[in-house]
This record gives sequence, structure tokens and C-alpha cells, in this order.
Amino acid sequence: LRLTGMAMGFGYNRTLVLPTPLDIETHPLVSPAMGGSVPDFSTMKTQIGPSKGDFWGAVGVRITSFKLVESFILAVVKFGHELEIDILGRATITSPPVPPGSTIPPMTKIIIGVVARIIPEQGVIDVKGNILPGSYIKDPFGHVSGGFAVLVLTKDQISSPWAGGKAGDFVLTFGGYGPNYTPKPYYPQNIAPLTFSWKPFHNLDVTAQLYFAIVPEAIMFGGHLSANFSSGGSFNIFVHFDAGVDFIMWWQ
Repeated sequence: LRLTGMAMGFGYNRTLVLPTPLDIETHPLVSPAMGGSVPDFSTMKTQIGPSKGDFWGAVGVRITSFKLVESFILAVVKFGHELEIDILGRATITSPPVPPGSTIPPMTKIIIGVVARIIPEQGVIDVKGNILPGSYIKDPFGHVSGGFAVLVLTKDQISSPWAGGKAGDFVLTFGGYGPNYTPKPYYPQNIAPLTFSWKPFHNLDVTAQLYFAIVPEAIMFGGHLSANFSSGGSFNIFVHFDAGVDFIMWWQ
């Protein structure tokens, strides 16, 4: 392990607005540690705004592991009106490692962003993540995208974003939910399916999508594959292939 950067911050009568997983790198406490510019005050005050009685402290580290994984983790503790522990994480996985100065891209590059909230008094653990733009498998033409989420409730929810949730309710999903399942209003919404888009030739496009989810009353998973081939010349050829499967099992 090699420490390559640090970030620290605190707020007095200020609240810290958490980014989405897709916006982690532009957050004012993350951007400088990742090699970006220091945001100006007008940008910072939209995410670190005045809030009487709210206080927070944050510390983050940037670490390189075995030249394969470069990650940044920021831990935030909010207190005052309510204790909350937040974790912002961003990791870049490359394989094989690229020598310094090399212009040849690695065969695989996956960038992941994660935002986690732990609110002990409310009994909530809420984790959201995304595969970030620039991720690919095998070559830069094999794009990868998608999201995942975890929600655990240990107390009944009355007046929070998770209102209506009951103690013991939980969600674990990679790529969202099946078409035959309607998530509860307080469950993580709009989770993008795990998608692999590949263009091995200029006239062939292949897209595969996957999802998996488990909730207290059901488990579901599925996938869909589509391919399009087109060729011009003295006459045109167009071929389309589409296949998919969706599985869901319910129990009491």
C-alpha cells in the first residue's frame, strides 16, 4: 500500500451535502485529493451550507494498492442535531498495471463510486454505488456501466426519506429490480442495470444487461442480450438478435 494523498475538513454551524456516486470526484472535499483544482467559495457553499446547530468533521486518504487499485476514501462524522456517519469512496481498478509513460491502455479498467450513510438513531444503513464513465473490459470499446444499492432498516421509519419502512426490512440489488417487481417507495430507485456494450467491429454492436436483487419477500435475477449487424454495399444486410430471461421467486 502507498499513501498518495489526504483530505481533511470540518464544519461549524454548517451542513455537508453528500454527492451522488456519479458526482464524487467533483465534490469539494474529494476533487483536490484526486488531483483536481481547489473549488472556489461559490461552488463550495452550495455543498457546505449554513445550518445552525450542525457540525461535522471529515478525513480522507488516497491509496494505491499493488499498482492495480487506486482508491480514495473519505469518512465524515456529522453531529449536533443527529449523529450520522458517511463514507465516500472512489476506486479505479486497472489490469494489467500500466508502466509510467505508456500510451497503451490496460485491458480492463473499472471505476466505482460509492456513497454510504449510517444513521444510528434512525436505524438506517443506506449505500449507493455506480460504475463510473470510463470503465471498460477487454478493450476501450467494451464499455461497462450500472449501479448497485444496499438498504438496511433496524427501526420503524416514520418521518424520514424511508417513511413506511419496518424494522428488519432490507434491499440488496445489483442492476436494479425485475420487471415483475415494484419496489416499495422508500427502496433505492432508478438503479441502472449492469450493462456491457461492445463494438468489436464497426458493423457489429453487442449489448448485455444483468440484474440481481433480494428483498425480504423475494429474490430475482435476469439478463438480456441484443446484437445488431449491418453491412452495406451492392445490397444491404441487417441482422438483429434479442434474447432474455427474468426469474423471480416469492415467499411468505
